[in-house]
Amino acid sequence: VAYYINYNGVNLSNLVSVMAVETTVLPSRENHAITIWERPGSIYNSYRYGERDIVVKFLIRATKQEYNSNPTGCMENKLNTLRNVFKVTAPKPLYLGTNTRYIYAVPEGDFKMTELRYDCYECEIQFVCHNPEYYSASVKASNNAMSSSTYGMRNLSNNSNTIEAYNGGNAS
Repeated sequence: VAYYINYNGVNLSNLVSVMAVETTVLPSRENHAITIWERPGSIYNSYRYGERDIVVKFLIRATKQEYNSNPTGCMENKLNTLRNVFKVTAPKPLYLGTNTRYIYAVPEGDFKMTELRYDCYECEIQFVCHNPEYYSASVKASNNAMSSSTYGMRNLSNNSNTIEAYNGGNAS
């Protein structure tokens, strides 16, 4: 089974063979403190998560049939497809390993490529995720009435100024 990778709305799982995905468990964290002159040390104030970097290493290879039918152009067609997918002007959804969650990513730096053989290249691309959170691919909707599901809204009092909302999402 191929590793699932989808970027910019294009399923790349059948085009490339992912060798490695490098990322962090959490994005970098910067803690902020307040320093008061009359007091030793400082007081913890807040934190901020930084960007998340993701590096994807993969092989792109021509099949025997592709190579036999077009020996000089088969790899160029695949590389052109990748160039077009990664040529974006804004962050796009990046799915890695699963189609149930994505992160907004934009390529950064060079799209590195090493020719291993006439029909095989090893590639590496780095993504930066300015918004370091993953999002669920499934969309949930509510009809503003309590139902048996975990999603919904209801009035808490007779006036319509107070409502209770249920979000049945999870952290995965």
